[in-house]
Amino acid sequence: MQAFSHFGQTWAVVRDYLREHTAADHDRTEKAFDQLDISQGADFITFLRAHYRAITNLAAWDPAGQDLYERALGAIEHDLEQLKAKVPRITADASDGKELPSLAVRYVFCGSRLGAAVLNQRLQRSDDPRLRDGSRYLSEGVALTAWKSVIDELKNEPKNSMNLTAFEFGARQAFGAFRDSLAIEMESSHGRQ
Repeated sequence: MQAFSHFGQTWAVVRDYLREHTAADHDRTEKAFDQLDISQGADFITFLRAHYRAITNLAAWDPAGQDLYERALGAIEHDLEQLKAKVPRITADASDGKELPSLAVRYVFCGSRLGAAVLNQRLQRSDDPRLRDGSRYLSEGVALTAWKSVIDELKNEPKNSMNLTAFEFGARQAFGAFRDSLAIEMESSHGRQ
């Protein structure tokens, strides 16, 4: 494994490394979710259920971020209840992510929340008044604050102790949790139609 061991390296080097080495995973995840038109009720429910599944796993992998995950899960539960949809039943296995750097998991989660405002605007184009009223999950105002907190933690991480390869692996696993959760929900949504 490659360790980041140069004291002289700046945060920009770490950021650029992560962007470069997780870009393909980010793009695959974004393309997977682009299949959904969240201005349509069924697709929005699939989106919410997939995020619920993924975040349940991320929460098990990152005990330090529990407050963030619990807020997101509570908001999704609220939104699904408003849409008269069921919350997925899932039991996460913390051992699946026990080797993952928790900050890598939080990096992906908080990054995913940055686009929430744009997604919430898509809901405003919906013909469904329940969607036009907005989403608690997408309108929650913690995204930017949480992202800055993660970035601050990364900036303060001793550069000589940061194993970038492990961090990259953790971020890839977190992206994979979102894609896998969407695949499960896409499969099960065909059975609900």
